Formats: sequence, C-alpha cells, structure tokens
Amino acid sequence: MGIEWMRRHLAPDYRVHTISFKDPNPMHIDATFNIIGPGLVLSNPDRPCNEIDLFKKAGWTILHPPLPLIPDNHPLWMSSKWLSMNVLMLGEKRVMVDANEIPIQKLFESLVSSRSVNLF
Repeated sequence: MGIEWMRRHLAPDYRVHTISFKDPNPMHIDATFNIIGPGLVLSNPDRPCNEIDLFKKAGWTILHPPLPLIPDNHPLWMSSKWLSMNVLMLGEKRVMVDANEIPIQKLFESLVSSRSVNLF
C-alpha cells in the first residue's frame, strides 16, 4: 500500500522501486541500507541488497561501512552490532556518528565533516 502511494505521489518525476536484502530477520533498515547523500549509500556487507545493480547502473556509489567495534557479547536489545551505520546526516557534508565507533568516524571524515556523540 505505502509503495503504491509513493508511486502515485512522486510520479512522473521519480520512479519508486522495491528492494530486498539477504536478511533472515529484517528489523532496522538504517542498519542495513542507509542513503547518506545524493548518489551515496552505506550498504551492510552482512545483509547485501538483492537489487544493488539497480543503484550501480544509476551511478550510485556504494560504500561498505567498516566492521563495528561493539563487542560480540553486547546484549543489543532487539538491535544489531551494525547500529554504527545509524547516523544522522545534518546535510550533505555534515554527519553525527557514535563517538565510540572510530572506524566509521574515519570513513565519514574521508567524505564529510563529522561530529561524534556518545550513544552508550
């Protein structure tokens, strides 16, 4: 239903596609596939997008985030270690990231101006 509403309201200027992921327990799209700017997406290497070629053919840059630092024994509470992908884009060149996740900070520092915040 929602996708049909999007198609009706965005057409004819935009095409809306359904995408799926190799994820047996989908919960949080922002820790699976996160659009971080025009033509730029973070794609979780553990849960690849089945339609990634659609993005590549359209000229998108696909980035795989670095492995998160969160320990494997962390309880996670209905989440995943990939919460490091859950970032807040403040604009095309500004982003807030978890202060404890240095690897993803370094990724964003190579792309945009980043600001770290403590989530735990």
